[in-house]
Amino acid sequence: MGKLTASTYGATDGLVSEIDLSKSHKSGLDKYEGETDRLLDINSEPLSSNEKLAFAAGALVNALSTCTTGFYLNPFLLEVAQIPATLVSLMMFIGRGWDAVTTAVVGALVSKYPNLRRWLLIGAIPTSAAYMAIWIIIPGLSENQRAGWHFAMYLLFQLGTSAYHVPYTALTVRMHHDGKQRDAATTWRMLAEILSVLFGAGVQGIILALFNANDDSCNSCDDDAIDKDAENGYFYSAVVMTAVIVIGGIICPLGVKERVVVKPLADDEEKPSVCSSIKLALGNRAFVTLTGAFFFIWLTVQAVQGNILLYAKYSIPTWKNDFQYLLGALVFCATIGMPLWMVVMKKIGKKRSYIIGGTLLAPMLHILYWLPKDASIWTGLAICIAAGFALAACYLLPWAMLPSVVDDAELKTGRREEAIFYAFFVFFMKMGAGIALAGSAMALNIAGWEDPCCRATENFPICDCNNTASCDCGQPDGVGDALRLVIGIIGPILIALGVVLLFFFPITPEREEEIREEKAARMADVNVKRQSSRMSLADQGLTQNFIPIRSSDVDNASGIRKRRTMPPSMPKTSENLNPLTSNKRPQSLNVTSASLPPV
Repeated sequence: MGKLTASTYGATDGLVSEIDLSKSHKSGLDKYEGETDRLLDINSEPLSSNEKLAFAAGALVNALSTCTTGFYLNPFLLEVAQIPATLVSLMMFIGRGWDAVTTAVVGALVSKYPNLRRWLLIGAIPTSAAYMAIWIIIPGLSENQRAGWHFAMYLLFQLGTSAYHVPYTALTVRMHHDGKQRDAATTWRMLAEILSVLFGAGVQGIILALFNANDDSCNSCDDDAIDKDAENGYFYSAVVMTAVIVIGGIICPLGVKERVVVKPLADDEEKPSVCSSIKLALGNRAFVTLTGAFFFIWLTVQAVQGNILLYAKYSIPTWKNDFQYLLGALVFCATIGMPLWMVVMKKIGKKRSYIIGGTLLAPMLHILYWLPKDASIWTGLAICIAAGFALAACYLLPWAMLPSVVDDAELKTGRREEAIFYAFFVFFMKMGAGIALAGSAMALNIAGWEDPCCRATENFPICDCNNTASCDCGQPDGVGDALRLVIGIIGPILIALGVVLLFFFPITPEREEEIREEKAARMADVNVKRQSSRMSLADQGLTQNFIPIRSSDVDNASGIRKRRTMPPSMPKTSENLNPLTSNKRPQSLNVTSASLPPV
């Protein structure tokens, strides 16, 4: 008798494993008992609305916390905690650098321990706790001690977001093998992120307004006291945001299924080194060009996000009391623009859509450099509406393009390293945010930023808030000019660099169609070989020990197949043994493999 094999498969990767059954029946089954494929449980059913909603809820953890810290942390540290601009810039730069390093480490750990939903629960806990602590000002601390407290909590917060964000973004690839289903999930996620920005910026702005946290009330430097109204406003807004973050962190891992279940490599299998995985990612042209473009464009988005409140206060003073309306218009239009960009993306491709979005955003930012100090609120609203639509493309398109990069790399190399790709993507995203915030704070320091308390004027020895003539509560004119330079000049230049890189992105709409066709061909070939192997086993009388892996066979917590045995009461007749002639499904699965040669 010739060599007899049974095929098992993982449809996403198009992999087939051949198991030699030419040995004695019992010993062959004992040898392979309990093993599983690297990729199991491929479910071709479309993602349900509940799964998409649960996945979108997970975006609240990172998006909401990142939004509020991006918009309000700089003003909070400078104006409420009264930490010098030099220390704030160091805190932002070191904190984001630490965040980038931990992101890379988490990516390597996720590759080794691939249960993503467990990672989500682990990451949500320190994220929510540290986020709350950032906004708490401990009384009785000196200036340097306050800086140390907020710096420590900021580092813990960045560690938590890394532990959550990397597995959450990688979950997109695990939810479904079909690119259209993943694009749909990405769209829901981006909508949730935009709504998180709207909710976070809007609700926190409303709470701060209730406590008069952004007014110009006199706070004398001679009193050496924290503005209690502003402190309470930031504290209670943090309580609301933390509650929403916790809810999102619970819903996502409980409501989302990992349709592609991944098991760690066995001890006797060759494990790719971290260096080889990094080399695989950084040696991929599509990944490098997409990451570079995203880095420069995201750098601008973060610089605008971190300084737009200060810009409205010091560059265009007529906007400072209407900032929440400007921000609401920006985020609302970005939310509406998200499904519109999905339509455009399907018509002309992701690459061209991203180029158009970046090209539209740059001139909107450049206009802000030339606006006079007394510009009307209607001018600001018009700019925010136009910029909001362009901003939607900058949020949506890079994350919709990344899964195609992962698929393309897999087809070329035979290795699927989505955790490394997503880890490096998040790494450069967070590094860009750190550079943007630190650079902005340094620019303000060079421009002459002063402590946000009222100083005594030349003719008075101290500032007496009861005598407005004795107090100077403003900032030097150079501060407003520096904000104009960062947002209106440097920002558009960085966007232009990103758009230029996008022209070298190799995955065109035609290449995406080739990727889909090649994956479909591999899956069809796998199914043919699998059916052929089942028929061969039936001819040899071995089919009682082979049935396909199904979703109920997999333990989602560990990714390991659960063994099912035949009930003692079931008679072992030929009808029960042969799945090709029986209506009853055999009840044991003892033949699987851990070796995965690509087709």
